[in-house]
Amino acid sequence: FWADSNGATAPNFFGFVNQGGVFTTVNNPGTPGTAPATNQLLGLNDAGPGGDTMAAGFYVDGGGNMQAYIYDVNTKSFTAVNPSGATQAAASGINNSGLISGFATVGGATEGFLDNAGTFTFFEAPGSTNTQFLGVNNAGWAVGFYVDAANALHGLIYNVSNGTFVTLDDPNGIGTTTFNGVNDKGQITGFYVDGNGNTIGLLATATP
Repeated sequence: FWADSNGATAPNFFGFVNQGGVFTTVNNPGTPGTAPATNQLLGLNDAGPGGDTMAAGFYVDGGGNMQAYIYDVNTKSFTAVNPSGATQAAASGINNSGLISGFATVGGATEGFLDNAGTFTFFEAPGSTNTQFLGVNNAGWAVGFYVDAANALHGLIYNVSNGTFVTLDDPNGIGTTTFNGVNDKGQITGFYVDGNGNTIGLLATATP
């Protein structure tokens, strides 16, 4: 996504897709006749079940709530992702079988979710105050983070096939680790914050 210069403290955010150097701005219309000031694409697959490339993201509606969607890059069409009981939701990734990762606020708690053709699985790490899935691969691994009772962040790897999970911290960023992407080789991207407050990217390989 990119931000315009509409005010230093309140820019507008727009999703985009880059195909061969050609950029297309993506802005879910949300409520008819309006254009949300915040719109982000967070994940992209190779091709969906119908053969089209799909992206996952969210926009913020007029009430200040996040609304999840997937975007068909070929047809430039939007499909809402509506976790049951959620007041806010964001879609963060989609794999080639159409499995969508994301997070949602349900009953006041933020939980990670997986959407398999409209069937939702929610996950909240034990002791967590905030759990989010930020990416999913074709092998069925979802990655993200959770926040514990002490407000520390820990990287999270979830095995979709059996519901098992592991949590990991970068050795240099205990309590400040976030995973936000995973490829089909099991390589995980993310970041942590060091003791000087610097945000540092990381690459990890793990087997949940």
